[in-house]
Amino acid sequence: MSSVMGGGQSQEAAGEQDIQFAAKAHDMIYGQNQKSSSSQDLGSAAALQAFKMFAGGDSKKGGGSTEQLAGLAMSEGMKLFMNNNAGGAGQSDILKTAVQWALKFFMTQKMGSSSSGFSTLMNLASNMGGGGNAPAQAAADSSGGDGGAKGLFGKLMSVVGANLNDELDLEAQKQKRLDKSLKERKEDLDRLNAQIDKAKRIRDLLEQEKKVEEENAELADKVTKAQDWLEQCEENDNKLEQLRQELAQVTAQAEELERQIEEKNKRT
Repeated sequence: MSSVMGGGQSQEAAGEQDIQFAAKAHDMIYGQNQKSSSSQDLGSAAALQAFKMFAGGDSKKGGGSTEQLAGLAMSEGMKLFMNNNAGGAGQSDILKTAVQWALKFFMTQKMGSSSSGFSTLMNLASNMGGGGNAPAQAAADSSGGDGGAKGLFGKLMSVVGANLNDELDLEAQKQKRLDKSLKERKEDLDRLNAQIDKAKRIRDLLEQEKKVEEENAELADKVTKAQDWLEQCEENDNKLEQLRQELAQVTAQAEELERQIEEKNKRT
């Protein structure tokens, strides 16, 4: 029962506003035979119809149980799911909501006049008509005592369990797809990081190549200047050699002139 009620939380009694909401939904669905896509509309209407049958049966003698009421509520909820569901509410949601509302009505009845909604609820249960959707088979099951209600309750619980298993399977599939998507994103991120690292290495190589080119250009400039200096030195050496040759000629001429002077002096 706790799984149907949503985690085993304690049920509060239905207040005046709750009962008016359920009565309006009951009139719309059972009285006017309209459809709804709201699990609250369908569930509360089913619960109120179930409570009407419950309050008119063994519960007046003190023999009604929450299990019997829950079975009736789930039976009504199943019928509304098949006949009055406009397509927006899931089967398990309708059944769970019907049980929750039914237990709230049960708490209101149990509290008696100390509950603000007790008089309204009991008047509704005694005065409202079942409409075209009154569950004759569920009423027959309830008249058979707790055994019939327990059988119906167990059967409907198996249906709810199957739906819950389907929901769990869907969630597992969603989680599996999410895990796969996360894995693919991680792989994409790893590839992107690898590409970034490669780009950084290429950038570093390009920077090193640029630096080498700059150093080569600087060295080439120095070589050019050195070649210019060597050419200048070679030119200076040529000029110096020419000067030496000219000096040698002048020296030879001077020596010849000196010799001629000496010979002339000797003759005189």
